[in-house]
Order: sequence, then C-alpha cells, then structure tokens
Amino acid sequence: MKIAYFYKGKPESLALFPKDFSVVPIATPFDNSPYSEEQMGQIGDCDAIYVTGSYITEQVFNAGKKLKMVQTAGAGFDKLALDVATRCGVVCCNNGDLNSSRVADFAMMMALNLLRQAFPTVQYMNAGDWAGSRIPALQALEVEDKTLGIIGFGNIGSKVGKRAQAFDMKVIYNDIRKDVNKNVASQIGARLVEKEEIYRTADVITIHTLFNESTRGMIGAREFAMMKPGAFLICTARGNIVDEPALRQALDEGRLAGAAIDVFSTEPPASNNPLLGAKNLYLTPHIAGKGKEGVQKSFDAAMNNIRCYAGQGKTPNNVLNTAALQTTAPSL
Repeated sequence: MKIAYFYKGKPESLALFPKDFSVVPIATPFDNSPYSEEQMGQIGDCDAIYVTGSYITEQVFNAGKKLKMVQTAGAGFDKLALDVATRCGVVCCNNGDLNSSRVADFAMMMALNLLRQAFPTVQYMNAGDWAGSRIPALQALEVEDKTLGIIGFGNIGSKVGKRAQAFDMKVIYNDIRKDVNKNVASQIGARLVEKEEIYRTADVITIHTLFNESTRGMIGAREFAMMKPGAFLICTARGNIVDEPALRQALDEGRLAGAAIDVFSTEPPASNNPLLGAKNLYLTPHIAGKGKEGVQKSFDAAMNNIRCYAGQGKTPNNVLNTAALQTTAPSL
C-alpha cells in the first residue's frame, strides 16, 4: 500500500511507518500555498494520505487519482476540503478523541499556572533572582471556588470540567449541542449557560470549540469588554477563534489578568503577530495534544484505520464525510 505523508516542518513520524507501507514524504508550507507539480505528481498512485496539520486542498484531490482515504494525525480537520473529498469519493477520517486527555491536561495546567503565577516565579528563579521570584506570589489567586467557563463541552471540554471539579472549581459551560455530555455535567455539577454569562462571571475561560466560519473571531473586542475584570483566557482549540489584536489590547489595558494561547491565526506566528511580547501571556507552539506516549498511540490508531479501509475495504473509525462511504468502496 502506498501512503503519502503530508507534514510541516520536520517529518517526525517518518520512521514510525510500518515496513510494508511505501511512504511518499511531502513537505508542505505552513500556509495554504499551492503545491508544486512535482509534489502532486508523486501522489498520483497513492492509496491514502496521512496528514499532520497540512492543508489537503482541491489540488491534492485532483492529483490523487487513486486516493481512497485521508487520515489526520489528530482530531482537527479544518484544513481538509471535505466537500471536495466527498465529491471525489475520498473518505476522510480523524483520530477521534485520542488526544483529548492530553489537551485537557494542558488546559488545566495553564489554568493552574495563570491563577497561581507559577511561570513568572520560575523565570525569576532561573535568572537567579530569589527576591524577585517571590513577587508573583503576591498576585497568586486561590483555585478553590473560582469559576471555570468552558466554551465547547465535547470530548476535551468535558474532561477539563472533570479536572476542574477535582480542584473544587465551579464549572459553567456552553455548547451549541445542548445535550452534549449531560451525564458528565450532572456528575460534576456543571451548569449549561449562555456564552454571555461565561464572559461576565467566569474567572477562567477556556476554549474547546471547533473552528469554522461561525466561530471565526468568536472572542473579540466585544467579548473582552464583557469579561469579568481580572479574568484569564485559555485557547488550545484553533487560531482565528480568538481575535489576536483584540486580545493584545485587552492585556495591554489590563482588562484581562492574563492568557495562555497554544494556537495562532498563522503558524508559526509571523514576527509582527500582536501577541508576541505581550505581558501576562503564555505562548506555546500548538503542543497541547503532543506527548511522548500519545504520539505513538495516535499514530498506531491512524495506521490501523488506513489498513482497515484502504487496505481491507472495511468501514473505518471516525469518518468525517460519511457520504463518501455511500458512493464509493475501495478497489481491492
């Protein structure tokens, strides 16, 4: 079976592919620039694509004449042209919620660090400033009884709620799917509220919703103006959900006490990104779902899914465009 491996940066997973797979590495730009004719010529006879954050566009589907499926490394699929894939009869799958616990851990870690001011203390200590390292402790807040507002209560958001409940935080949440994870909400005493109540009352707001046109710029100047003075914001979802210039302004003006951002409008962020150099802001390079143990687990699941459909013609897991399953079947 021949697999095209689309990656950005370094081909970190190349050595992990099973020996019986013929792998075609395709180095891709970080933006949505067109691929070269040479690259597209390499995928003409590939059975499947394994993609780690690259754009899979109409150009790719037109070039992949024998493509049966596209498998993403993680849960996100906002860079897949799903409508085109369906039209071409190519099944697209993500990796479900395999990284949801890792992202939930990361978001909770950031909430704790923002409230307890751990990172600034570490920075002072690393610089050898004992006296300075004690200053952030004067701004540290209790975690117990603080209100955590979760926007998006799916696999990740509900797990963040469980973790927060263990720290005796009050949990409120919003999701367009009113019934999503109601059992979890009941177990931890979380309340479903409108987003406006989250903005007005939450001490910490964490974003775990999908990125699409309805969530583009969802957190902007209007929402920051509504937020409780001294609140913190965390986003490990996708860039462009948070309006970056508006966030920088809210931090500069002190309307937010701090924020933690793992995702950006363009990745890596451009040198003129307004978030770079902002005060009280923790920036990380889209790593919330990464981890030594998790990478292998997620990769193995992806390879098994490719074998299942592209290799054996069986229905795969986590299909994103079920209409493609109904119109085509792999030629075995």
